Amino acid sequence: MKNALIVAAVVAAGLAATTMSRSPSAELPRDASAAEIGNPAATRAHATSNSPSHDNSAKHPVWIIESASNRTYLLGSIHVLRDEDYPLPEVFQHAYNDAEHLVMELDFTDLDTLATLATTRRLAMLPPSESLSSVMGPSNYLKATKAANQINVDLEQFARVDPWYAAMTITQLQLGRLGFKAENGIELHFARQAKRDAKSGSGLETIEEQLGILDALPTASQTKFLLESLVDANELKIEGERMIAAWKSGDSERLYELFAEDLKDNPDLYSALLVERNLAWLPRIVEFTEKTDDYLVIVGALHLVGQDGVIELLRQQGVSVRQL
Repeated sequence: MKNALIVAAVVAAGLAATTMSRSPSAELPRDASAAEIGNPAATRAHATSNSPSHDNSAKHPVWIIESASNRTYLLGSIHVLRDEDYPLPEVFQHAYNDAEHLVMELDFTDLDTLATLATTRRLAMLPPSESLSSVMGPSNYLKATKAANQINVDLEQFARVDPWYAAMTITQLQLGRLGFKAENGIELHFARQAKRDAKSGSGLETIEEQLGILDALPTASQTKFLLESLVDANELKIEGERMIAAWKSGDSERLYELFAEDLKDNPDLYSALLVERNLAWLPRIVEFTEKTDDYLVIVGALHLVGQDGVIELLRQQGVSVRQL
């Protein structure tokens, strides 16, 4: 399973934002300054067309709901991107410009870095009587150690943390080696603009809820997540190119085929990361379509595709959704 790229497309944008710029460590910081999330790159110059592209052959990971009272845009995000993935398509900027409100998985316009780090530490650290090796078991830990050695990662760094956190930070480290940066992610890109423009922002969930999903996974599912993430690391470059190509072209079927179907190999992870969250967000998104102001909703790209995706769930409720 391509866990590292699923992290980029779906999982824990908040964790990515607070840890991508730091080396993973078993001892999570007890206190930190705002600078620890990295210095965001300077805002790039983008065309700001007043309307979406009129090229009917072009598709993007952006959908629009045009209700009787407003427009609600749904933008599929990759939480970490490379410098070369910019500039973004004009339609992204148009959706941002048109919307009075920016909604993300987490409210990055008002992210408390210290609180986020504290929450992460509280959820990720194992009790004093346990260790990564003890919760994984000798056989699985040996497999993980061998796989980690092959990608030059010392698994001993993670002796005091849960398998889900080890999986997340290792995959983020590997993505960072390939040039994927949290500060280039879609959320932080538009959150910076929203703060500059004094545009209101909000989140669909809290960092406690988001990381709590991973922390609540059964130990067997967390262990499988870590083992597969370590094995997948060797395929990151090729699979990363495939993911970005499918995302940029708005090819929902390909994106689902590449990643979401693989996620089903770990049913607990699939249900917790995608299905349950999509269902929880659905009423909120429907509410946005009933407002008078326009909304831009940015969530991980895999949340919007497939039979369990937000787009299909909206259509099942009779909501007309059009891809731009």
